This record gives sequence, structure tokens and C-alpha cells, in this order.
Amino acid sequence: MVDILCKNLSISYGEVHALNGLDFQHNGGGIIGLLGVNGSGKTTLLRILAGLEMNYSGEVSLNGIRPSYKTKGFVSYQPDHIPFGKNYRISEILKIYGNFFEDFDRRKCSNVLVNLGLKESMHLREMSKGMQDKLMIALSLCRNSELYLLDEPISGVDVSARKEIREIILDIYNPESLVLISTHMIRTIEPLLDRAILMEQGKILMNDEIDVLRSKFNRDLEGTFEEVYK
Repeated sequence: MVDILCKNLSISYGEVHALNGLDFQHNGGGIIGLLGVNGSGKTTLLRILAGLEMNYSGEVSLNGIRPSYKTKGFVSYQPDHIPFGKNYRISEILKIYGNFFEDFDRRKCSNVLVNLGLKESMHLREMSKGMQDKLMIALSLCRNSELYLLDEPISGVDVSARKEIREIILDIYNPESLVLISTHMIRTIEPLLDRAILMEQGKILMNDEIDVLRSKFNRDLEGTFEEVYK
């Protein structure tokens, strides 16, 4: 299980305040939806937790450790784009992941890729954005991590593949792990979620269990989102 602590977390890009005194604490497992309009700070928060953004003020720790190369062994980050050149084959990427991450399960990933209709012989240049997103999801989820950070994992896939990916997340998910999912596809992701965090202008507006949010607004999660941000 992972222990996340963010205290008065702030970061700016020029005059834009991506995070503005954000406070967040969570201990244990679960699947949490990270929701908000564009520019609310979702991606920035995930990048900080992944150890990719260091120029912030405030306090951040994962199991008592500041996110960095020291935490990559138990944090799996899926960015919103694939960080490999177009000439790479899937098989080459699997080898890189296996060499770089000790907890990467190559056999499990190969099985997931088959279920997603991807062949290890494929080059990235012959894959659509949706196919590349499927690959990134498989790579991220096939690590045996304590914390999974998924940034818009289904934004580029077609409607028929979204349910498929949702089922894969459920199938692979370890209840003792924590999954943070940043998404605009609320209706698709809602059945997975234990709780949701609603962000605005770099701060957390709400952080509660899904059933509590539904009860409070007497709506599903997408309806709650629309009500909060109208």
C-alpha cells in the first residue's frame, strides 16, 4: 500500500499557476478518478507524483520519500503520449521496460497485447493514436506497482475499445495498489472508481467516495461534474 502526502503544493509555468496550494493525503489502495476541466492541474499533479516535475514548492512524499528516481520502483506512470520514436517495434519496447523496471511482467503484457489486438512485431509508425494508447496502458498496468498514475488512458481509443480497456484494468488491478486516473471520459470510467477528486485552478474542490458524491447531488458522477462546473 502507498502513502501519499501533498501539503501546500504549488507550481507555476510563467504566470500560469498549475497547482496553487494543493493539499492531498491518501493511505491505502483503491481506484480514484482525477477530474476537472482543462488546465485544472490534473496532469501536473500526476507528473509531480511520478517524479518528473521537481521545480515546485510545498511538500510531496510517497511512503515518506520525495518522488524521484528513488520511487520509480513502486510507481507506474502512463503519460498522455508514447515516449518512443516511430521506428521502435513493440517487442523492442517490451525489452526496454523489462530492463528498466524490475517489476515489469513481460508475459502478462504479451497476453494483454494479444487481447487488445496488437502484435509485438508492429512498429509505432504503423499504429494509430488509439493503438499506441492501448500499448501504453498495457505497459503501465503490467508492472507490479503500489501506485499507478494514468493520464487520460482512454482518450484516444474508440468506443468499442473503452470497455475492453476498463475490463483489463479491473482484471489486472491489485486491490492493495492505488490507481489515480485523470480522465474526461467520466461515464466510461465511473464503474471502476471508489472515489473521485474534483480539481479547479490547481486546487482540490472535492475528494470523496463515489456513493457520497452521488448522494450529495442525487446524480451520477458525470451529472455531479456538470453541476459542480456549470
